[in-house]
Amino acid sequence: MREHNHFRRPDPDSQEIWLVTSSSPDGDWIAFAAETLVSERKAESVEVRGPHTRYRIESGQVVKTEDWHLIARCPSETMLASMDRLRELHPTELIRVEAQPIQYVDPRYRSEIETACRISEIEIGSSSYT
Repeated sequence: MREHNHFRRPDPDSQEIWLVTSSSPDGDWIAFAAETLVSERKAESVEVRGPHTRYRIESGQVVKTEDWHLIARCPSETMLASMDRLRELHPTELIRVEAQPIQYVDPRYRSEIETACRISEIEIGSSSYT
């Protein structure tokens, strides 16, 4: 099958702005994590949404849960550090943390995001993903 340009899998090294997302039934934890990412300059901004209802199968039964969602906007340089920090802060070992690139960001807004998230190369290099 021939691959079209707009269907190619994004290359993390070529993307400049990312959405890092996580969820938790604990709205207080989500608010704390959002404030931490912004205050530590790992994210330019963080949206908190919820609660949202989710249905899934667990042990053959349909389970209904309510979750709060965190959506952080990060430049490439801090995306992995943001994911690491969310894992460090979370009270359990298994945490849902995902990242997806934004395909297009107005260059002026991209510059604002990058400026808001200036961190040292030492912090960037400490990511467990590298």
